[in-house]
Parts: sequence; structure tokens; C-alpha cells
Amino acid sequence: MGEALDICEVAAKALRAGGIEAKARPLSAIDKRDGTVVRLMPSVTVRTYMDGTRLLDCYLQVVSKALDEYEPMDTCERAARILETSDLSSENGSYEIVGLAEQDGDIERVAIGTDMRHVWAVRIVAKIIRH
Repeated sequence: MGEALDICEVAAKALRAGGIEAKARPLSAIDKRDGTVVRLMPSVTVRTYMDGTRLLDCYLQVVSKALDEYEPMDTCERAARILETSDLSSENGSYEIVGLAEQDGDIERVAIGTDMRHVWAVRIVAKIIRH
């Protein structure tokens, strides 16, 4: 488990390939501007094996923000479809992916920011194996 988990970068790359300009950055990256970020949420250990390997439900959140009320909602819907069909395999060997990712719940309106931009989010869960 020496490598940093790169699943956010892999997901952002898949979204860019699907036509969504996304970055693997903190939410502050879209302060006072439109944009889409992918961030890591807390993972849940499903199983721990004798060799210390863990099967995890790895949760990602795609957050989109725009002045237009419906643009970030549409972006989150498209992001979920793209990530559910993308290969999210690690590029640095930090994890092994087990099957395809799935949307976890519905897209949701998070808030209207102080900058009057509408914020929507969607959670994605990917089963991964960490060594």
C-alpha cells in the first residue's frame, strides 16, 4: 500500500474523455466559478483477508457548480453514466478494481453557494482491493 490512491485522478480522466471538464481537486478549486470536481469520500471495508488485503467500497463524489440551475444537475447525471461504464483501473498500481462502478443514490442538490451558483452532486461506489 505504498502508492497513493489515484482513483479520483482516474475518474476525472474518464469524465474528461466523456466530455465533462472535471478535475481531481478539493471543492475549493471551484470557489466563485463554474466547474466540476471529483473527490474521495470515506471508504468502507467489506472484507479483510489473511494477507492484510482489503476489499473496499470506495466512494467518490462528483460535485458540479454553475450559475445555470440545470447545468450542474445534467453534468452529474452524465458523470454517473460515464463512470458506470468506464474502466477505473489504477494507473499507479495503488488498487485493483473489481467490476464496474455504480451510482450510489440519486443526484442531489447540495446548495446554492454564496456566489449564487447552483451545486449538485452524485456519489459513485467502486469495489477495489487494496494491498
